[in-house]
Amino acid sequence: MADVKPVKAGWFNVFRPWTLHGAIIPALIGGAVSYHDGTFCWWIFLMTVACCILLQSAANILNTYGDFVKGTDTEENHTRSPELVTGTLSAKKVFLAGMACLGIVALCGLVFIWYIGWGILIFGILGLGGAAMYTVGVSY
Repeated sequence: MADVKPVKAGWFNVFRPWTLHGAIIPALIGGAVSYHDGTFCWWIFLMTVACCILLQSAANILNTYGDFVKGTDTEENHTRSPELVTGTLSAKKVFLAGMACLGIVALCGLVFIWYIGWGILIFGILGLGGAAMYTVGVSY
């Protein structure tokens, strides 16, 4: 039972909830604009906020995983999330958590496409692309 606290703290650090305002604020602005335009829909708004949070979380989680796998994070040099280096969390579980976040976003994206139309797909591609670019970076 003594090992539960470090694991919970490890997941907290890997999710990096202090970064989520960067995902929530644009969704709130979009909700305000749609409310002003008279096109506001509660379930779309809530699903959008959830997807933004999940995309940001996936980027954070997979970035931690990627830094560990690439050797960027070591015992001597680790950034904000030493959980994989110290063995508090397993790399496989962290990777699966990031992929689960992306999978849920993809399923929500199908609902958005069905309800709103294919035009919304460009935003999904940009969101997933942004998360991927943050996670793996750009090679020159």
